[in-house]
Amino acid sequence: MCDSFSSSVFNHRTDEYGGSAENRARFAVEAVRAVYRQSSEIPIDYKLTVRQAIPLYGSADVVESEPGIFVPILVEASVTSFHVTLANHSGLEDTILSTNCLYFKEQVHFLKFVIRFCSILISLSLMLAG
Repeated sequence: MCDSFSSSVFNHRTDEYGGSAENRARFAVEAVRAVYRQSSEIPIDYKLTVRQAIPLYGSADVVESEPGIFVPILVEASVTSFHVTLANHSGLEDTILSTNCLYFKEQVHFLKFVIRFCSILISLSLMLAG
């Protein structure tokens, strides 16, 4: 459900939960804070799926430029680690790409996300898949 609110593709709300990336992050922030209030001793891992624009990959979730907005807001809400993946909801066979995928010609297609997230998340755990 957090992904649906976070995505500009699915979220067409015009209230405080829609529009800007900050507003679209609001539902996730409230959910994380509610979990933290109930169980502050457990770590909170957040799955953040990223939609790539060029070449187009993924059908929803946050665009490449938005993790820099979402991550600090979620960290402030008490997220302790992130599980970052490329967004694709069309089929499981595309979730982890083969090296001969037509969208990417190199095995290091996800490297730019690793570099970007490592620069944002200096002190948190990070898991990247894709």
